[in-house]
Amino acid sequence: MRRDERETKEAYFNFSFRYKKNEFKNLSVEKFRGALTAELGISAEPSYEPLNMASLYVPLTKPARHKLNDRYWEDINPARFSLPVCEQIFKEESVCLHHKVLMGSKKDMKLIVDAIKKIYDNVEELM
Repeated sequence: MRRDERETKEAYFNFSFRYKKNEFKNLSVEKFRGALTAELGISAEPSYEPLNMASLYVPLTKPARHKLNDRYWEDINPARFSLPVCEQIFKEESVCLHHKVLMGSKKDMKLIVDAIKKIYDNVEELM
């Protein structure tokens, strides 16, 4: 997308971080996200799905647009891609918060830290 010349700063849609369940007594990322959502009152979600699993990337449903030739057709087939690192991050490690949570004060940022610490301190109750 072209950037409008009137724009002076870039914005980001999500703030993402990697969750390491072994540091939270193997609490699943789903339970961690749920607890973080409950503590903050805003949604903690996984990262974007890997391209080979993305519901929006379905070129084989549009042959009139994408079937230029057989080779190209196979090259764009999402099923041919194996993205194990992306899949692991999506399924087991990613936590994303909407960027608006970062637009607050330092006190607001501390709420995120405190919520994560509370989950850490009470992880047994979540298992």
